[in-house]
Amino acid sequence: MKGIARLAALAGAAMTLALPGATAQAPCGLGAGGIRYDPATEKTIMGTIVEVRHHDCMGWQGVHLQLKTDVETFDVHLGPLAYVEQGGVAFAPGERVEVVGAPFEASWLARVVRKGEAKLILRDTSGLPLWSGHHRRHRHHHPEHH
Repeated sequence: MKGIARLAALAGAAMTLALPGATAQAPCGLGAGGIRYDPATEKTIMGTIVEVRHHDCMGWQGVHLQLKTDVETFDVHLGPLAYVEQGGVAFAPGERVEVVGAPFEASWLARVVRKGEAKLILRDTSGLPLWSGHHRRHRHHHPEHH
């Protein structure tokens, strides 16, 4: 029975990828190859929030910031709405923030977002999302919980 469920899930995923435009826009940091946070490319960018967006991401709401820097405007992927809200840092247009993150396709995956003295930690130093089940099972291997 598990084999049938797995086959059905794979068929559904294949059909989704075959749809026109299915990989053209990956609003939640999910491309055809999945999340690719590369700590070697991590940088800090600072800017002003232009817009806060919520995208439907495979059954959960993902939070994105449109961040205008001195150079350009970036789409910054934060994480699931429920996780971001638990972090206790609210974001609004016009606010200045500092984002530590890594480029992903045409956007950024945030690891840490600072607004004034407040800090929202989204990923550990290796880039693993703190909201993920994998991270909860291996928390002792990824210590960045301050």
